[in-house]
Formats: sequence, C-alpha cells, structure tokens
Amino acid sequence: MEKLIREKGFINLDDYFKNKYEIEEINIEKLDSKNIIRQELGGISLSFWLDFFGYDVLFKDSEGMDKAYIELINEEFIKNIGLKSAHYDLAKFNNKLGVISYNFKKENYVYKDLYSILSEYYSNVILGNEKKYDLPKFKNVDDATDKLNNLDDIWSSFEFYYKDNPNKNKIIKNLMHDLVKLFIYDLFMNQSDRHA
Repeated sequence: MEKLIREKGFINLDDYFKNKYEIEEINIEKLDSKNIIRQELGGISLSFWLDFFGYDVLFKDSEGMDKAYIELINEEFIKNIGLKSAHYDLAKFNNKLGVISYNFKKENYVYKDLYSILSEYYSNVILGNEKKYDLPKFKNVDDATDKLNNLDDIWSSFEFYYKDNPNKNKIIKNLMHDLVKLFIYDLFMNQSDRHA
C-alpha cells in the first residue's frame, strides 16, 4: 500500500500520484491524458475524480484553507441533524488546498435528482392532461421548474412520481422531512449552491 503523506493536515495528492504511478511531473493535463483522473467539467473550481487507495474520490479545490475546513465542519453539522453526508478529508494538489470526498453512490442503485422529478411533474402538469397552472406564465418546463421550486410543488411532484408505489405516503413523508432539514441546514450554513 502506498504511503499517505500529509502536509499541515492536507493529504499531498502530488506525492500520491508520484508514488502510485511513478510520474515525476504532476499536472492536470498529463493525469487526464493517462486516464488517471476524470475531470469534472463545468464548475468554477478545479475538481476531478481519482482512485485513492481503491476508493473513488473527488478532489475539489476549496480556494483556501478556510473553505477546506468549512467542508469538514459542514459534514459534521449535517450528520448531527440526522442527514447523510459524503465523507470529506483535507487534500492538496499542485499547491491548491481543497478536499477529497468519497463517492457515496452504491453500485446497481438508481439515483434520481430532484430537478428531474420536478421536470417530469411539470411536463405532465403543464403540457399534459392535469393542467394545474396556466400555460402563459411559463415559457417551457425548465422555466416552470425554476420558478415553481417550493415545498408545496415539491410535495406534489413526489405525489406524481410515486403515484404507483404502495409505500408512497411513507416515502414522501421521509423525503419531505429530510428536505426541510436540508433547507434548515442551508440557512444555518449560508449554503446557496445546493446541487442536484
């Protein structure tokens, strides 16, 4: 097993890559071209997936030590209010301080993001037979999904999505309970970029 090297608490990914892959010059382009990492595109900060001692982890540049530690504090806070969180650790890559988070997704498990559930609901409600809203208010389904993003409409979208599930009432109750806890967490932690 490779030796884990930390500097001031931060795992040094440059040394990890050098030891594991015997590469002297560590840069994002070289690692990407050798399929050692998988870059996350579209974000404003550097982020990529890598194999870390057999675990699939995401490195994310936190743009400084303060924000890196905030990620660890957020993990503990969210666990303390009874929600699940990805596990984070401090990491450094090319002198950029950040975090790694362990992939929480289970194999052979289907994940559905809330945005797609809302979109499916609004495409049926607005464009389908169950017209609850007047069409002129919205340009399209994406416009409706952006504007009708409140707890009442989210509840209705769950009702629609789970309509054929015999356990729908229990599932919806649990989802809404967690969603409200997540909303409270976002308020306390000033989290404004909730991802899908």
